[in-house]
Amino acid sequence: MNTVNLEGRNVVIEALTRGRKIFEIFLDKGAKGDKVEGLINLSERKHVKLSMVERGYLDNISKTDSHQGVIALAEGVKTYTVSEVIKSVRNPFLVVIKEVLYEHNLGAILRSAAASGATAVVVPSSGREVLTPVVERVSMGASNVVKVCTESILSALTVIKRAGIKIVGVETTGTKDYFDEDLTGPLALVLGGEDSALSLPIIDKCDIVVRVPMRNDIQSLNLSVACGILMYEKIRQELKLKAG
Repeated sequence: MNTVNLEGRNVVIEALTRGRKIFEIFLDKGAKGDKVEGLINLSERKHVKLSMVERGYLDNISKTDSHQGVIALAEGVKTYTVSEVIKSVRNPFLVVIKEVLYEHNLGAILRSAAASGATAVVVPSSGREVLTPVVERVSMGASNVVKVCTESILSALTVIKRAGIKIVGVETTGTKDYFDEDLTGPLALVLGGEDSALSLPIIDKCDIVVRVPMRNDIQSLNLSVACGILMYEKIRQELKLKAG
């Protein structure tokens, strides 16, 4: 498995706490504070090698330009197939993204997906690294919680539909507002890309397409924002259902 830089105090602490395999941690010898002390103590308990280095060394090996004085060399996160994910849980909740061009968006989506209890985020296979140091940094450890699937979106939707999971597309041309549609139970939310709408073949795979109402002539939302709105609407509906 490949290795990846984990950069930032919270990111490294989260990885250590969740038992991710870390080969070595490089810490700015001048770093101070409670989190630094906590990181040192945690690395000792987890028996992870920690090396004190000059900040310039961290600047040279950083992939994000935002390391906060700590970089860990860690094992890359395993990716899954949609079929594997569906078989692993009772009520799958999948977030399917047609296209992700910006690493910060994917990191933010992973963070919201983990916080909202999503099972996995599905992104198209592109032959390039998906969980980059920037994605890991922005997700703040969420990549240790929510699974990531990389495969053809149409192929993934075929597997999802065959499993009997409701597929809800999100598009400005949707037939109803998202909060008027039942999002409880096993679900796959399907969103477009930062610069592209859902294609007709993808829409054909959806059971329904909903829209996020917008005012002031705004045409679209940031991809990670739209994802967060829909994911938390699912939580709201399920809490309401549970409360009776």
